[in-house]
Amino acid sequence: MELHKPANYCIIDTAPSLALAKKTLSDWGVDDVEFYTPEDFIAPSTIHLVVSPFVFTESPREWQKHYLKRVVSHAECGYLDCRFPLRHFGLKVWSKEQILRKLASLDKECRVLEEQPLTDIDRCSISFVSTRESMN
Repeated sequence: MELHKPANYCIIDTAPSLALAKKTLSDWGVDDVEFYTPEDFIAPSTIHLVVSPFVFTESPREWQKHYLKRVVSHAECGYLDCRFPLRHFGLKVWSKEQILRKLASLDKECRVLEEQPLTDIDRCSISFVSTRESMN
């Protein structure tokens, strides 16, 4: 029994990652997925759910800004799997606190789930829901 059938599934990633995803999904017989680079993606007025793996938190700040503006800002709800090890190497990525502030500025109410037991340094999950009336 299927309870929910999304209008579409989209994967937004870098071109090399999309090539691998396309091949893998094709090999599995999954063909109802759309693929976009962040530059090519044009969001519909509302995105129901964004699921973002840890690559978001390990990306340069400019890419993070772009992704928040082009994707997350249109989402009713979402989930970010977060890892923050790159800051230990001096790379300029946002901290958990900075991400929470950015999400709040997009009218997202957030909840942080700290991973227990910890499987990697500085790991957590952030879920969010939009507090904007027009999205709910």
